[in-house]
Amino acid sequence: MDIERSQSLSRMYRLALYVALAVLVALPVYVLIVEILKGRGIRLGPGLPAATAHALRLGLYGVAVAAVLLLRLLRGMIIRKKPDESPDRLAQKLLQASILTSALSEVPAVLGLVLYLAVGFYRDFYILLIVSLFLMFMFFPRYRDWTSWAGEP
Repeated sequence: MDIERSQSLSRMYRLALYVALAVLVALPVYVLIVEILKGRGIRLGPGLPAATAHALRLGLYGVAVAAVLLLRLLRGMIIRKKPDESPDRLAQKLLQASILTSALSEVPAVLGLVLYLAVGFYRDFYILLIVSLFLMFMFFPRYRDWTSWAGEP
């Protein structure tokens, strides 16, 4: 049974790893998009008044902060252990938490991309991209953490 438990955990971990890597690969794609558009002098967004652009900037930063807080809250709720849970259920919880974490870690970069496309705020794109990279690094699935949480040797 321990072999089955270990295989289940390993299988779920690989799925979480693939999802996290897919999100991580998307981040340089956003950089390419921004750099190509900037290099060609293309601005997609409408010419917003400065006050509107500033309000949009603050709003998107607020949404990014909310995504980080939501990530922490939901992750904690998902991975809360119950005494009667099966090893398969524990592995599923880790997978769910990892996928949710990867998706929410990408949100600041996507908002930075939106901010660049809408208003042309180049520096803000990179600030929010760094936030996403930090979250990905912080919550990237690590097998050692998974096995210790699941109580495996």
